[in-house]
Amino acid sequence: MVVSRKKQPVQQPEVAGNFTLAGVPGVPLEGDGGKALQGFFSQLRRLETRADSDERVRIMQIGDSHTAGDYFSQGLRVAFQQRFADGGPGWLRPAGLKNYRSALVVYQNTPSWQVFDSRVDRQSLFSLGGFLAVTRVAGQSLQYRFIHAESPQPSVVQLTWQGGVDAGRVNVVADGAVVNQIQTGGAPDGWMHFEIPLRITPQRLELQTLDNKPVRLAGISLEYRRRGVVLDNIGTNGAQLSILSHWDGGELRHQLARRNPSLVILAYGTNEAFDPDFSAEKLRAALQDAAAVLRASVPQAAVLLLGPPDSMRSRQCGGDVQRNLALIRSVQRQWAAANRWLYWDWSRVMGGRCGIARWAEQQLARTDYVHMTAQGYSLSAGALFAALMRKYQQFIAGDAKPGHLAAKMR
Repeated sequence: MVVSRKKQPVQQPEVAGNFTLAGVPGVPLEGDGGKALQGFFSQLRRLETRADSDERVRIMQIGDSHTAGDYFSQGLRVAFQQRFADGGPGWLRPAGLKNYRSALVVYQNTPSWQVFDSRVDRQSLFSLGGFLAVTRVAGQSLQYRFIHAESPQPSVVQLTWQGGVDAGRVNVVADGAVVNQIQTGGAPDGWMHFEIPLRITPQRLELQTLDNKPVRLAGISLEYRRRGVVLDNIGTNGAQLSILSHWDGGELRHQLARRNPSLVILAYGTNEAFDPDFSAEKLRAALQDAAAVLRASVPQAAVLLLGPPDSMRSRQCGGDVQRNLALIRSVQRQWAAANRWLYWDWSRVMGGRCGIARWAEQQLARTDYVHMTAQGYSLSAGALFAALMRKYQQFIAGDAKPGHLAAKMR
């Protein structure tokens, strides 16, 4: 006798964006995010369901070298833009820097430009991002070749300058044609912001100095004038969360308000763990300062604390770094819960304590046992995107029931 058996469905691996997450633990977001997360998801829902929407939804990731390398953030950016539409490259560093990478632009600086970094320079004034490109020589240029920019596509360029009564003029050149001339001078040590609409998105943008006078560029952004998601990468190698206090407070709040992100991702903790002077009190103070800045500038934004990924000192599992990492995650988790922020434990994607060693064996992490390979960062970004989308699907399901989500998120 032949016994017929019902064929069992084959379970497919979870997919997030371009990432197949087979074998990668599904790590949930902790916390409900309150009304701020509800607002972010409402914006995403409008992008997904209303073709007539011209809304740009901004996500801002601020962090250390895990952010600055732009592998993790590019993975997250591509996943969001593929599902909800592409709003453009977003915020960019003012100039090319050694040991920094952008997935969006190739930089070319003429020799006289100096780039100052707020992590090591405490004398200069810094805007959002903590970099300043400076020259005092005419005929110098900063070039930006956009790798994935869509053209023809109406777009807008925003430039942030540190002014001064003696500051010089700059030509803005898009694909070889001068589209604007800017006088960067103004009030002494004041910040100046320029917005330039463009008929099409340039493949190459260039800033050319015209005078032997100081020109000080703090940042640039490029967005499409259409609906979509924009993800700003604001990373500094070697940075701790306290680096935000190195930036001009008034200007930082102004720039955050101008960028108006709906989700802010704070991705710090690795350098704190390796700091011999680390303490939980210092971390709490930095979180308090960051919270004050965000409340003053973008009170409507949801905030996600990214717990640091696993790392090890001298390839040894255990010791001070592992103890500090555990304490940092505990402080972050408690802070997120108390302030209705979100928390996501990156280390759990890697298998928990000393997972960096296992990832290095699988070529998902580098042999410095701190940073990941491009594939490791991409998998991590896919896991975070999947966690956010699980929360988003809960929002959609709850939104269909009148009063359900509002009561849940109060």
